[in-house]
This record gives sequence, C-alpha cells and structure tokens, in this order.
Amino acid sequence: MGLSPAQISRLVKFDPGILVSPSRIPRLEFYISLLGSYDKVEVALKTRLYILGRNIEKVVEPNTAFLQQCGLTACHIAKLIVRTELLTMEPERVKEMVARAEMLGVRRCSGLFMKALVIVCNFAPVNVSAKRDLLEKALGCSEAEYVRGKAPGILSTSEGKLVQTIEFLKMEVMLDASYIARRPVMLSYSLERRLMPRHYVIQVLKAKELVTKDIDFYSVFALTEKRFVEKFLDRYNECVPGLADAYAAACAGQIPKVQL
Repeated sequence: MGLSPAQISRLVKFDPGILVSPSRIPRLEFYISLLGSYDKVEVALKTRLYILGRNIEKVVEPNTAFLQQCGLTACHIAKLIVRTELLTMEPERVKEMVARAEMLGVRRCSGLFMKALVIVCNFAPVNVSAKRDLLEKALGCSEAEYVRGKAPGILSTSEGKLVQTIEFLKMEVMLDASYIARRPVMLSYSLERRLMPRHYVIQVLKAKELVTKDIDFYSVFALTEKRFVEKFLDRYNECVPGLADAYAAACAGQIPKVQL
C-alpha cells in the first residue's frame, strides 16, 4: 500500500488488530480512497480508533451514500469521520440523526447542515433541547428558530455562557433580541476577552463624544483585534491617554483605570 515503516508503526499502535485481521486491510484502503491520503486516515484514527472494525459494505458505504443524498460532499463526510461517529453508526440511527438535525431548522441543502449533524451527534437530546428552550426564553420563539437555522453551532455553547452573553448584550449594551438573533455570531464571542472590553472602550469614547451614540455594536464586536485597535485605540490615543492600557486591563479581567 506504500506506507512507510513509521506510518505502519503508528498504524499498529492505533489498531493492533490490523496484524491479525485481514478484513481491516481493504477497509484501510477504502478510507484512504475516501479521505484522500493515509495521513488523513491517521488523523481520524486518533479520535475514532474503531473505524477499521466496522463493516464497510453493510454500514459505512450505505451511510456515505445516504449522507451524499442529503447534500453532503466528500469533504463534509471526511470531516464527519473525525468529528462524529456518524459514518460508523447503524444506518437507521444515521437517519434518526439527520431527522434531529432538520428539527433544528437547518435544511439538508444548507451549507450549515454538517454543523447541525455534529451538534446532534455529540450532544444528548436533552442538552440540545435545554439550549433551545433557553434561546426561546431569552430571545423569543421566532428569533431562537432563526438562530438555530443560521448558526446551529451556537447550540454547542454552554448554557451558562449563553445566559451571561445574552444578558450582557440585552442589559448592558441595550441590544434588542431581534438584533442579537440576526447576528448570532456575537453569542460565540468571548464575553470577558472581547465583548466587555470593547463595550467599555466604546462607552468611554461616547462619553467624550468621540464616536456617535448610535454606533453599530455588531460592527465593533466583529472587527479583528488588529482593526479594532487601529480604529478605536490608536486613533484616539492622544485624545484619551491611557485608553489602550485600560483596554488591555479589561481584556485581562482587571478593572480599567480610565473613567467614563
């Protein structure tokens, strides 16, 4: 198969059974063909040690064909092998996972469908349901449905983080639920290292009338760190001495020294 001695050594470490089970050899060949290289198979073996033990004809190939019918590409399926057990589940269970993913409001043809599958595969239904209820309570039913459909990955965020972030955005930044729901990426940002420090800087600049009071906070939160520093710290360095240091302190969880 063209494997080097070092690759064979690692392979045997991952799956010693390959030395005594001839059926594992064609399975290895199948995964190399599916993923494109042995190195990618090795990455999968690091987290899914059992994949060479599953029947290709009865389990893996039917699951692969079904997922392709659902609109997933070979690249998507390769990622699923590493991130979930989906490809090696019994075919009927795979159909159940697809149905659960659709219940999140993500259509099969959507580019986000793979992320929805990862969520339902790696989190118990009760956990996903609890986060759905939390979003509905905090944002409203229709807004929560929008978030699940556009950003299913949010459901992998801990309930505690979701509660704290939504409360901060609504109570401190004074953002409407619909505004938050239409920009769900904000719920994935770090509260302590991104949202709170940047909000503090904007409040200082507002108090000194250096930025408009109706500034769009999503545009502030979404900036790269480099761009945020250039636009809101470097630009006002002379007008507000110490603001950069105060921002750094806020990012480190300390109380800033610059007063509003």
